[in-house]
Amino acid sequence: MQAVYIAEIVAGNVPAVAFVWLYHRRSGGAWRHDRMGRHVMAFVAAFAAVFSLITANMIVTRIFGVVTPAWYLWLYLAAFAAVPVVLWWRLVELVRVTRRERRAERVSDEDAHAS
Repeated sequence: MQAVYIAEIVAGNVPAVAFVWLYHRRSGGAWRHDRMGRHVMAFVAAFAAVFSLITANMIVTRIFGVVTPAWYLWLYLAAFAAVPVVLWWRLVELVRVTRRERRAERVSDEDAHAS
């Protein structure tokens, strides 16, 4: 069971960290100037932070036998707290975009009936 846990953490950590790095490099940092670009980066970065902290903790505790310090738990809690924040942000963005699309459809329909 321990091997499955480690495999899942690594399977989540590698693509999350790779995405954050590649998204920044390939966009030349342009994601910072776009509303959805910032959201995508924050969304994946929140998961990358959580997975990276779990990975670091596994390495330090299992390989070096060091007990997890109290400050790490606060850091992990802060990183984990970012996940629901970006999930709520994603929900707000979805509602905002779909509301805008519905308004555009309604205006289009009204214009078609007025002609």
